[in-house]
Amino acid sequence: MEKLFNNLIKWSIYLLVFLLPLFFLPFSYEAFEYNKQYLMFFLVFLGIFSWIAKMILVDKEIKIKKNFLNVFILGFVLLAAIGTIFSVDASSSFFGFYGRFNNGLISLVVLALMYFLITNNVSLGEGKKDSKDIIKSSSLLRLFSISVFLIVVIAFLSIFGVWSKLSSILPSGSIPSVMLQNTFNTAARSMEALSVFFAVYLIYLMGKVINSLAKKFDYILIGLITVFLILIDFMTAWLIITFSLLVFLIIVLWKRTFKEDTNKLLLPIIFLIISIFFCFVSTAGLQSKILGTQLVREAVLDQGQSWATGLGGATENIKSVFFGSGIGTYHYDFSKFKTGSFNETAFWQLRFDRAGSHIAEILGTMGFLGLIIYLALIGFFLMISYLRFVQLQKVTPLLLMFLGLLIAQFFFYQNTILAFAFWLALSLSVVGWEKQVKEKKISFKEFPE
Repeated sequence: MEKLFNNLIKWSIYLLVFLLPLFFLPFSYEAFEYNKQYLMFFLVFLGIFSWIAKMILVDKEIKIKKNFLNVFILGFVLLAAIGTIFSVDASSSFFGFYGRFNNGLISLVVLALMYFLITNNVSLGEGKKDSKDIIKSSSLLRLFSISVFLIVVIAFLSIFGVWSKLSSILPSGSIPSVMLQNTFNTAARSMEALSVFFAVYLIYLMGKVINSLAKKFDYILIGLITVFLILIDFMTAWLIITFSLLVFLIIVLWKRTFKEDTNKLLLPIIFLIISIFFCFVSTAGLQSKILGTQLVREAVLDQGQSWATGLGGATENIKSVFFGSGIGTYHYDFSKFKTGSFNETAFWQLRFDRAGSHIAEILGTMGFLGLIIYLALIGFFLMISYLRFVQLQKVTPLLLMFLGLLIAQFFFYQNTILAFAFWLALSLSVVGWEKQVKEKKISFKEFPE
């Protein structure tokens, strides 16, 4: 029975990390977010159920790894639950807004459970005998890298029209219609959202290069992602890379972390220069010349409107100051608090259900209290990670990835893949705190009831 539960825990986590970025179902109303949410829900609850059953039926004791970060996570989820009760649209707050599906209480609870599942069942595996039952963080990251590589390949096949050409050769209906769009990718519904995800992953790869952990496969990924970002020409992605590498380089130069081997900083500095260059130089003309067409752009709410709407949602009344309008209700905030100048833009007829900044959306839908708890969670995590980095004099690629995801939340909305990457980076980083994390045990022999 122990082996069964161990396998269920292991494979639920492995499949989640590998499949979620790739998973879509072309025959449902919404092919991407809706189905990724269901896959995440199923695999996380399978892992949680197996973990609890193993502790009760096999170990005869409850074992939970505890750290102060857990308090902030539980507090954030609790506040979202209270906000759902007082929400202006309880259905959207609980399930997520229809058509978006990833911004409700259920999604947040599942992500939090994933965090506890990973932090309690994954280990660094250092100094331990090689066992099939050990779930190593390095193994999960390898799976994630393979998944990202497949996403890159699929995206290139889409923008060069390979799927459309294949559909003309193969029998009718062999390739789903959603795959025939030149903006098709499995990670997100638009090339802009995919560019943001790739920008974050590129920063993670920079961390591997700095740590001398990068393999040939990683350098191939760096090259492919760079070419993709140049072709897509989405300035927000370059901004995320710029600010992430700039913050990192300022810290390491200030601490003189690499005074013994400054060559390790060469590639990050080169990419910082490249990203700054493309923040000011558009490659739209190159896109038209190479692809023969302009890719369809996703309409993303600008930062000014995002923050104005978020602030309106957080200050509507006394309840809103603490709980906002309710998680998942940005569509309500936008309809009520968008500024008059929005009607003068090209998107005046659109009703946005997401902000152009995830942080602005938290402010509007969860109020000032929700934003404070969320930033406290992030601040505490960064503080512990920074202290550990200073002690070990070692840059953690996951920490750089988390930094990129955090900066992305100021410049872009959050979809399923970005939310998943954020909580994955958070949980695997906490796994890296292995020696600092204590374990709470409740033995059934001592407490049979």
